[in-house]
Amino acid sequence: MIKKRIGILAFILFALLFAGCITRSALVTFESNGGTPVQDVLVPIGGTLEEPKEPTKEGYEFGGWYSDMDLNEEYDFQKPVENNMTLFAKWIPAKYTITWDTMGGSEIEPTEVSYKGSIKAPEEPVREGYVFKGWYYEPEHETPFDFRTLMPAQDFTLYALWELGEYTVTFETFGGSAIAPIEGTYGDEFDIPEPNRFGYTFAGWYLDEEFTEEFTEFNIPPRNTVLYAKWNPIDIEVTFLVYPGNSYTVAVKFNEKLEMPETPQRTGFTFVAWLLDGEIFDFDTPITEEIILEGNWDRNKYTVTFETDGGSAVEAADVLYNRPLERPEDPVKTGHDFIGWFKDAEYETPWDFEKDLVTEDITLYAKWEPKTYTISFFLLPIDPITQKYGTPLTAPTDPEREGHSFAGWYRDSGFTKPFVFPETMPAEDILLYARWTTNEYWVRYFVDGKLYYEALVSYGEEIPAIDIP
Repeated sequence: MIKKRIGILAFILFALLFAGCITRSALVTFESNGGTPVQDVLVPIGGTLEEPKEPTKEGYEFGGWYSDMDLNEEYDFQKPVENNMTLFAKWIPAKYTITWDTMGGSEIEPTEVSYKGSIKAPEEPVREGYVFKGWYYEPEHETPFDFRTLMPAQDFTLYALWELGEYTVTFETFGGSAIAPIEGTYGDEFDIPEPNRFGYTFAGWYLDEEFTEEFTEFNIPPRNTVLYAKWNPIDIEVTFLVYPGNSYTVAVKFNEKLEMPETPQRTGFTFVAWLLDGEIFDFDTPITEEIILEGNWDRNKYTVTFETDGGSAVEAADVLYNRPLERPEDPVKTGHDFIGWFKDAEYETPWDFEKDLVTEDITLYAKWEPKTYTISFFLLPIDPITQKYGTPLTAPTDPEREGHSFAGWYRDSGFTKPFVFPETMPAEDILLYARWTTNEYWVRYFVDGKLYYEALVSYGEEIPAIDIP
């Protein structure tokens, strides 16, 4: 090669000497800097240099001819050649493309790298259920790629290697029986024992706590996974014993609160509360077992008013619903016998203190029977007057007695308590004494037709004797 170059230079020198005798020329030498060689040329002084065919160099793109070795001043081929010179080739590293075949993983954009440049590993791709194990030259994954390798002068493709991932399935049973985690390779089948939980029925496994996505294919999923047990509470029966002979049952979901029912009604009673085992039940208590709630009632009190119709007052009585009324002390009323208490003012239905029960506010009416009284007349041939109290009373005809005048009736034999017959029969038996006054009579004596003597003589007295002249 050196001998050849020396021969060429000798030939050029000879040509220059020969030409110099004719025309002056400049020798232009091309330094291709590792590229394909370019033939030196002679250019007439003052002439322009014809740009030669571009050299080539593996891994590079030709960047032009420069006048200096440092490649700072690009040569202008329109400029006249003045003397001998050497032009230097500038090379720009070519860019080549690496294509990343992720073999089913997440996509990676191709990478451009300059020739002999450092190749940086891209962000690892991801593939559901797999673990990334590196890049290979072949899809058969025979030759791993070493990222210390500099970029070659060609495009090429690297292939991702994957291995099935090992994942763990854990179980959140939300208070149900515990289930141990299961480890396995993605896609492997596995069995899960069904958990149990007091008060609930198992309703399946879900991938979220909101139970929107059910897990039905029992293969190891492509990631560590928590499965959430869904539970349906069982129905718990709650019996409401409103009162004897009246009850009903409702169903309540396990561990949920019982809704308080409307206040029940019962004739004669006021509802107080619902009792559980004798204690007031708290409706904020979650239901976890069958229970019986009993209605607690207060008997209503009702007032019994006594209308005595002029008799002595009888105090009203408060009586519990459906309880008997205690018989009060009989009232009294002047001139009457108390017959009993009646439910109506017409005295049609008597109140039976042995059988009747109080169920509401009521008024009982006293029934009276006027008493019969007798007015007797002491030692007189007058029939006694016997009649009921308050009935119209007619005084008897004044009695008569020879030689006497009737002076009135008296209650006592001493005639200190006069008695006047009232308009109606009084409320007592009476023995009346007739008071009499002795009549006085004039005794007159006439002689010869003329009053001779007279004297006032009481009945029964001896008539005075006189001498008649």
